[in-house]
Amino acid sequence: MSTFEQGFAEVERAADSVLRALSDQAKQARQLKKAAQQGNIAAMRRLSERVALGELLTPEWRFLMAAVLATVISQLVDTEIYTRWVARFGQEKQWGRVLFSNLVSIPLDRVIFLLLAFAGAESTDMLIEMFIGTSIVRLVFGIISIPGVYLVEDHAEDWAHITEIGQGGRLKHEPH
Repeated sequence: MSTFEQGFAEVERAADSVLRALSDQAKQARQLKKAAQQGNIAAMRRLSERVALGELLTPEWRFLMAAVLATVISQLVDTEIYTRWVARFGQEKQWGRVLFSNLVSIPLDRVIFLLLAFAGAESTDMLIEMFIGTSIVRLVFGIISIPGVYLVEDHAEDWAHITEIGQGGRLKHEPH
C-alpha cells in the first residue's frame, strides 16, 4: 500500500468514526423529540443529558476531522515534495528540500484545517488573520529547524543500523 493510500485509509477511518458519533447523536435527538411529544418527562431528562453532552462535544468532532484531514493531506504532499527534491538533488541542498516542502505543506495544512474547522463559524477576515498568523509561526519554526537537518543527516545511517531488527528479535548491529 502506497503512502497516499495509507493516508487516505486513515482519513476514511476517522471520517467513519465521526459519522458514527454524529449518527448516534442525531438518533438521541430524535428520541428526545419523540419523548417531548409524548410528555415522557423521565425519558426527556435522561435523553436531554445525553443530547446536551453530545452538543457540547460536537464541535470537537469538527476540529478533529479538520486536524486529521489537514495533517494527512499536507504530510503526504510534504513527503512527495521532499522525495522529489531528493531524487533531483540527492544529498545536496538539504536546506532546500526542508524549506521548499514546508513552504508548500504548511500553508496547505492551514488552509484545509481552517476551512474545515471554522468556515461558516468565523468571518473571512478572521480566517485570513488566523491563516497568516499560524502560517508565519510555523514557517519561522521550520526555518529555525533547518540546521537540525544537517545534524540528523550525519547520524541517520547509525540510527538506521541501531534500530534494525534482525532474526530472533535481535539487533543486527552490535555495539563496538
